[in-house]
Amino acid sequence: HVPQCYDKKTKQWHAGDPETRGKQPRHPDTVNWQVSASLTKEDHADQQFKEFSENLEPCGNCGRKFLPDRLVVHLRSCKGGGVGSKPLPGRVGGGGGDAR
Repeated sequence: HVPQCYDKKTKQWHAGDPETRGKQPRHPDTVNWQVSASLTKEDHADQQFKEFSENLEPCGNCGRKFLPDRLVVHLRSCKGGGVGSKPLPGRVGGGGGDAR
């Protein structure tokens, strides 16, 4: 199953827009999936998250970071303002209702 998934992602990457497709997918054999004896599970998870975060692209309007293919979708609705912009009226803490 893994070789087929890698081939599919590679084909999607080649067919994508070079400006927005991000880095080429890595072959699964080049990824260390095993937790080494010197790392705790938390350290391994932190290492994987750091690698994932390095692949995120910032939005030119608001500065939020997305996977390259998701950034295209975000840009359709981004109004800018970025971090610290005022919340929409009637929205408290990003939730969907009033806190009681």
